Amino acid sequence: MKLRQWSWMAVLLAASVARAGLYVTEVMSKSVSTNLAAAVDWFELYNAGPTAMDLTSFSWDDNSATPGSCGFNNYTLPAGQCYIITQGETNQEAGFRAAWGIPAHVAIWNAGDAAFQNFSSGGDQIYVFDGTGSNVAYAGFGAMADGCAFQWSRQGVYLGSGEAGQYGAWLMPGGDVGSPGTNVSMLVEETYVIAYTPPSLATCAPNSAVTFQSRSLSNGTAEIGLGRTATGVGWTWYAVPVSNTAGGYTAQAKMPIRVPGVFYSAARWTYGAKAYYGWNTSGQTNQLLLQAQYQTVVTNTILAPWAGSILITEVMSASAETNSAAMGDWFELYYRGSEPVSLHGCSFSDSALTPGVNVFSNFVLLPEQVLVVVDESQKNVPSFTNGWAPPAGTLVINKSDLLAGGFPGLSSNGDGVRLFDPYNEQIASVYFPTAVVGHSFAWISLDDQSGSPLPPDEVSEAGVHGAWQAPRGTDIGSPGVVVPEVTGAGCVLLFGVLASRAGARRR
Repeated sequence: MKLRQWSWMAVLLAASVARAGLYVTEVMSKSVSTNLAAAVDWFELYNAGPTAMDLTSFSWDDNSATPGSCGFNNYTLPAGQCYIITQGETNQEAGFRAAWGIPAHVAIWNAGDAAFQNFSSGGDQIYVFDGTGSNVAYAGFGAMADGCAFQWSRQGVYLGSGEAGQYGAWLMPGGDVGSPGTNVSMLVEETYVIAYTPPSLATCAPNSAVTFQSRSLSNGTAEIGLGRTATGVGWTWYAVPVSNTAGGYTAQAKMPIRVPGVFYSAARWTYGAKAYYGWNTSGQTNQLLLQAQYQTVVTNTILAPWAGSILITEVMSASAETNSAAMGDWFELYYRGSEPVSLHGCSFSDSALTPGVNVFSNFVLLPEQVLVVVDESQKNVPSFTNGWAPPAGTLVINKSDLLAGGFPGLSSNGDGVRLFDPYNEQIASVYFPTAVVGHSFAWISLDDQSGSPLPPDEVSEAGVHGAWQAPRGTDIGSPGVVVPEVTGAGCVLLFGVLASRAGARRR
């Protein structure tokens, strides 16, 4: 599937913006040239429009931004051509041209020191105004390295500080580096989704991916980002190799998609010290506000639980057991999706919004399966199992088998449990008040829990909604059992990790 063409914008601190087809494409604010004819401030103006631009009534200024401060010597700038304005002595343009070796067809005007709005080597701005005083072109720049001009492309993309051999720049005999009279195009041409490659759903392998490709006309380093927000918040960026291909440079990445839904992606190319983002719609954007990214709707991969597919259905936060080996906190998850899922990369926390700390390994849940996460250590697994006497076939696995983290203690004075998907987005959340010692809290409504934390529906009582008193203890709850009866899925206990169980029932 071929996606639409991307557009670019330079970063804010080194921007070149045009509203009438005019761009400032180069600035020298700190010349170190030993040739006095070239040892001046100067800038280059480019006409990207389709017709010649009469600059008779136009003017420009530095950061004072005052229309009429300095003109353009009544010049008409042809389409696709550039115009160099310097601080040099008036009527001495030949010396500047010779020092840089600028072709004869490129117009140069030495405005003279009195008229030229001298630039600060520590950073400055250039404003270009039309005859009405409207700002029609702009460039902002920071501190300049000695003798290295700042460069922008014909589309206003910042190219960095001048470097001989890059973007048409060269080292002139006097010691400065730049490209006056020469500028380049810089666009990311197109991006393609070139393959959907989900594995078999039956395996639930956490490596489903969509392959994206991005191309640039100029060489740089590249990353391709993927996320579930249209603003770039929470995205994962993948550094990808860049290869030299016909007509430019290509970056390609296979990005994992592990939950169904709408995802956004974009390329980020870096040239020198500056980064630029490519989007699929026209308009300006920058690295502070990411909008209008490519959108990928994923419906054919279900490899991790998502909001609404998994619920927190029971929590014990105040055990009455006197045997410390069997009195740990625990909570229960119920998966009600229709396809197998892997918990690989999912995480959980207490009421604190801290995703990615306590992380599941590649545990596979089947439809209607239950997971119970218990705050116990390996040596206490037999005590917990004996204390609750879950049905035969229940497996209890130690929490140390988590990919990362452990079990955050749940407060008996009120707390919560939050569940996050592999992209650290909350998919289930509950809260509970001060506990009744020895009784679990239960959520039986099966409401979607992806929004604000939901309060419990009830405190467990023996004989109600499948709860029982632990035969070898005093606690009341139903870890691993939910109502009404369902068949075929089994139950899964996580004693810090996971266990599977026959005869799971759904609440």
